[in-house]
Amino acid sequence: MRRSLLLAAALPLARVMLLISLAGSADATLLPLQAAAAKQGIEAKTETAPVMDRAHDAEREAITFTRYDLDLHLAPAESRMNAVARLAVRNDGKMPLSRVFLALSSTLTWEAVSERVGERVGERAGDASVTLHFDAGRLDTDADHTGAESEAVVTLSHALAPGASTELTAIYSGTLAASSTRLERSGAPAVQAENADWDGIREEGTFLRGFGNVLWYPVSAPQIFLGDGARLAEAAGQQRLRGSAATARLRLQVEYSGTAPRTAIFCGRSESLRPLEEDAGASESQPAGLALADFAAVPLGFASPSLFVVMAAPQLENRVAGILSTDAGSAERVEGAAKAAQAVVTDWLGTLRERQPLLLDHSGQPFAQGAFLVESAEEADTSFAMVHLLSHAWFQSEEVWLDEGLAQFLPILALERERGRQAALAQLEDQRPALALAESNAGAAASEGLGTAGRGGLVTASREVFYRNKAVAVLWMLRGLAGDEAMKEALAALRSRPPAERGATAFEAALESASGKDLAWFFKDWVMADKGLPDLSIVSAAARVNPGRAGAGEGYLVAVEVRNEGGAAADVAVTVRSGDLTTTERLRVPGDGTASTRILFQGRPQEVEVNDGSVPEGRVSRHVRELVF
Repeated sequence: MRRSLLLAAALPLARVMLLISLAGSADATLLPLQAAAAKQGIEAKTETAPVMDRAHDAEREAITFTRYDLDLHLAPAESRMNAVARLAVRNDGKMPLSRVFLALSSTLTWEAVSERVGERVGERAGDASVTLHFDAGRLDTDADHTGAESEAVVTLSHALAPGASTELTAIYSGTLAASSTRLERSGAPAVQAENADWDGIREEGTFLRGFGNVLWYPVSAPQIFLGDGARLAEAAGQQRLRGSAATARLRLQVEYSGTAPRTAIFCGRSESLRPLEEDAGASESQPAGLALADFAAVPLGFASPSLFVVMAAPQLENRVAGILSTDAGSAERVEGAAKAAQAVVTDWLGTLRERQPLLLDHSGQPFAQGAFLVESAEEADTSFAMVHLLSHAWFQSEEVWLDEGLAQFLPILALERERGRQAALAQLEDQRPALALAESNAGAAASEGLGTAGRGGLVTASREVFYRNKAVAVLWMLRGLAGDEAMKEALAALRSRPPAERGATAFEAALESASGKDLAWFFKDWVMADKGLPDLSIVSAAARVNPGRAGAGEGYLVAVEVRNEGGAAADVAVTVRSGDLTTTERLRVPGDGTASTRILFQGRPQEVEVNDGSVPEGRVSRHVRELVF
């Protein structure tokens, strides 16, 4: 029942690819539940529709967090947390800020906020902190699973100029229990809502996914609601993109009685929890001990801070993928899938992995962050899901379209190996309509001067439909242009660089060097800028007899003219077919232009096909014209 809400198609890979696209997504996980509610005739509860507060959105959007330094104490028996958050914030707005808007989950309480002032002398001598005045209130938003946030309007000690930064320390506490309030408010069935919103602090484990799921750390963002189109996904993407250069550090204490928790995973990286000596005289009202973990500061990348605390220790020895699970049988099935997946990953990315892939066995909706995946082991024991996970362990890039796009691309290659090229093209076609709609909306917004996240190109994409759906289509097309061996060589060249240097410019240079082809035109239209999708049509297709030469039979010369009404240039296959006999040539059709080709064909041609589905288009990605004599 849980999966049936997410997928109507029966193909196992289609399910896996959908789960992959949902992993780590806030609204992508939730929207199917709203659709399910609509199918069952459940109406959204509009009588309690939240009041929008847009007056201060510019101030909320101006703040960028460049450092999170967190001290966190968890009391799972009470679902309670106490936190000290040291934050570096920058004003990326156009006006000076005399105050900042900071938000937490509605069940957390702001206790104090201070600002560091004074000049830095030596290490920290000369620095001082001043306590800041703030007003706190409740504000409805679907960025948190409770459907609301506790927002503090903090008055700074001095106006923060555009481009300037300051350091704040926030102290807060409260409970973070599981809540399905926002989904039930939207009309989703309670059981499915609880399965989607599984964040919370509990004795059996702590699960805190971050912005778009639960606001367990301070954020600054406008109100966002699930019923407002794709705005929640866009806001989550913008939060990740703006904070991608930030660093995150955590010092963690977890109270426990009885068995100590074993593992903490912060921002996709795992550490063993170190139990302190248990107090033999501890009572039920007093915890028996504390378990500690310390995560050094690391770049956050295109992700939201997340935290998981579990009772199991990862099974890592002699395993392709580590797994956190108490079920030995599930662990073995997942490892079998990982070994099968390793073949395609090592073929394309080499033998050396860069991270330890880790799966947390959990029955809620999936979540992914880098080489860490939260998913039911029962659902994840497929080689396709493992290809995605292993890809992140083998390859990292600070440009999310390449980092996530490659992890979407390799499962398509695995599908092609197992079921053939047509199955792979069918999977790409399944992903195309969402991209076509997003591109159409982006183009409409741009023409009206409203701006859009998609128009900046893949290098600045913050919406999943671009950095996943479009990225995998781009990589598939580049494979067709350059060839498999050149792609592998280019990826090997990228892997020789640090992740910060594995971007579009380096990839283009490596691929041109490996293939000997000029690909600047492609990167310009498809990666560096967003010119939308091609929109092809066959203007004309005609054949005439081509008299045979000595030793050769009579053939035909087929002339084909193709029109592209879209903005992006397209390099497509033009195929002449007669039964099982085919001849194919490539044709590059410029944006808003036409191109033609002539193909020699032995035998009487029956039809011409332009684009076999390899190039995504705005309407359809296959065009067939019968040849009439």
